[in-house]
Amino acid sequence: MKTLTLLLFLFFTVPAFAQDVGPTGDAGSLDQGNLADAEMAVEAEEPTPEPPVEEPPKLTTTQRLNRIFALVPSLERVKAQESEGVVTLKGETPDLEGRTRAEDIAKKMDGVIFVDNQISQSVEIQERVAPAWDKTIEFVKSLQARLPILGIATLIFVGFWWLGKIAKKWLPLKRMENTPLTQEFMREALRWIITLLGLFIALEALGVTSLVTAIVGSAGIIGVGLGFAFQDIIENYLAGVLLGMRQPFAKNDLIRIEGFEGKVIRLTSRETVLMTLDGNHLSIPNSKIFKGVMYNFTRNPLRRFDFTLGVATDQSFVKVFEIGKQALESTPGVLTDPKTTVMIDKVGNYTLDVVFWGWVDQGKHDFFAVKSEAIRRTNRALMNAGIDLPEPMVRSTKPPVHVETEPEPEHADVDLTPDASIDKQIEAERKGENDKDLLSASEPEK
Repeated sequence: MKTLTLLLFLFFTVPAFAQDVGPTGDAGSLDQGNLADAEMAVEAEEPTPEPPVEEPPKLTTTQRLNRIFALVPSLERVKAQESEGVVTLKGETPDLEGRTRAEDIAKKMDGVIFVDNQISQSVEIQERVAPAWDKTIEFVKSLQARLPILGIATLIFVGFWWLGKIAKKWLPLKRMENTPLTQEFMREALRWIITLLGLFIALEALGVTSLVTAIVGSAGIIGVGLGFAFQDIIENYLAGVLLGMRQPFAKNDLIRIEGFEGKVIRLTSRETVLMTLDGNHLSIPNSKIFKGVMYNFTRNPLRRFDFTLGVATDQSFVKVFEIGKQALESTPGVLTDPKTTVMIDKVGNYTLDVVFWGWVDQGKHDFFAVKSEAIRRTNRALMNAGIDLPEPMVRSTKPPVHVETEPEPEHADVDLTPDASIDKQIEAERKGENDKDLLSASEPEK
């Protein structure tokens, strides 16, 4: 019985003693404490070290350069050697550009002080021709791919070019009929504007906008350069345009410019061609005519001539005026309206100089012929009236010897019609030349 009681006691009491009792006597607290201890134990364990990563060995300058050269087709035969910051390049390249490129690459390396470039250019025909051939093949392939758009761009340009020609031909410029040079200038300007517009549109269609910008910029620079290089030509051309607009003279007009005198043959874009009264050609730049002083003796048909006769100081000048004026007015071709004039101009050494003025209608009479006849008649009338016309000289004479001479007639048959010989030569000259005459066919406005 005692043994049985002892066994039951041990059965019920031993499990209670087997439990750890915490400071509070709580079984749950005992489990948490065991968990924390386990975590601390895990954290206290040292992590397993990772195996070290092996770094690639550092390349030298020589190795880096040789690897780079090996990757570039044009530099694959170039070798580099570096020592104390000095790089020596040896080998061959197909062209000089590759030689320069290899030197530039070597200079960019760290620690390089100097580059000794001993690279030579290859002389093998295949290596020299192969790059150019490859580029040609690439260009042909790209051209084939762009043929459609190239055809469209060509059609655009050709269309605008034809449009410019049509516009030049049919541009209405009726108000400028009397200025053919201005008409030509306006038509050419319009044609070029339309053509250049077509060129820009065609280039835009090809996608070469940068080329359009370059062309515009280059045109400005080239224009300035050409302006200085061809300053005289441009000046003469612009002067020709303005002369064509103003029409200061017409065909066959007799003009004088800075001592040059002649009849107008034609006005070109660069010069004005005259024929002098002795039949010679005279070419004067348009700029000189535009800026110079010009006499036009034909624009006004009335022209005045004058001549001087020396009369002795002891003569009756009232009588001189009356006789001279009467002889002048009786000369064929001399107009009475405007009236003739006789005046004393100045005192000479032995005489008083008397000036005679008369007017001629150049459309009906020849100016020089009328002047010549007027001088002859006036001089003869004064001499017949006993007016002394001394010569400005000293001379010794012998006793007069009577010689019968035929008296000069008071009036003589003189051809005073306008001389048309120069005009005939000018017409023949116009027919034989191909230069375009920029003068109006009609008479200029008065």
